Amino acid sequence: MDSNTGIQTPQDPSAVARKRLGLFLGLILGAIVLAAPPPLAMEPAAWKVSAIAVLMATWWITEAIPLSATALLPLLLLPLLDLMPIERAAAPYANPVIFLFLGGFVIAAALQKSGLHLRIALNILRIGGIAPHRVIGAFMVATAFLSLWVSNTATVAMMLPLALSVITVIEQQHTSTKRDLSFAPVLLLGLAYAANIGGLGTLIGSPPNALLAGFLATTWSIQISFLDWMLVGIPVVLVALPLTWLLLTQVLYRVHKEPIAGGQGVLVEQLEARGRPSRTEWTVGIVTILTATAWVLRPLLAEVVPQISDAGIAIGGAVLLFIVP
Repeated sequence: MDSNTGIQTPQDPSAVARKRLGLFLGLILGAIVLAAPPPLAMEPAAWKVSAIAVLMATWWITEAIPLSATALLPLLLLPLLDLMPIERAAAPYANPVIFLFLGGFVIAAALQKSGLHLRIALNILRIGGIAPHRVIGAFMVATAFLSLWVSNTATVAMMLPLALSVITVIEQQHTSTKRDLSFAPVLLLGLAYAANIGGLGTLIGSPPNALLAGFLATTWSIQISFLDWMLVGIPVVLVALPLTWLLLTQVLYRVHKEPIAGGQGVLVEQLEARGRPSRTEWTVGIVTILTATAWVLRPLLAEVVPQISDAGIAIGGAVLLFIVP
């Protein structure tokens, strides 16, 4: 893959073999150093850092994963090995909130690149039904769900082409009354509102969320975990989303409820065009689920790994995307 453009490019088989060898060699050498007893004059903590250095040096030399991804390993491994919290590890570079953003952005980019976001959205729309008011509701649910993990603007940009194709079908079938023509503005407004509402649900759903958490931690030493935010944010989403849908489709506008002729065909056609889920989609989906689960279960994981943090989990998920073929 081109590191600058993100476009998949053909690779020399020898380079692929070198990278795979380097990946396993780095893990093996790092594990050997970590398991071996430290020299008499070296502290155990320093010996653990040496193991991290051996792993990173091997991966840098062989380019097992991108150099910048290897450089993120200390943010993941120093807390995991109980050497220092991520706040100290990240202090020379940036607030840990920035690395929470970074990990979330990498996962979001993987969702977009793999096309998994569209598959999720299309399936939600297919389940939602083909009556105009239900289509709007399904679009809003899909948009809000994606906005839990992807920035609001990027979510709308992803959903907009699909929304425009459905609007085209509606305009071809219903052009006679003002009531029918309300579908397009309501759908587009629904996308915008749903993205903002969904962005409230998680710590990475919208940049201001994590910035607020970082400000509270720095200024008043109030720590807000991923789960803490979800316990407040998700109920807000569950209440605000249906209320907004009702206001848009039943109060402010009157969207008709007759099924859309050909609407289901558009969704089925786009789903069939995507074919079966690819290996990349499965990989990205599994890594995303594992990362989200780790965020939710962080209080339990902290009993095993005391230094674990939301930012460290985000970096771990991002690095894993580079490691898994």
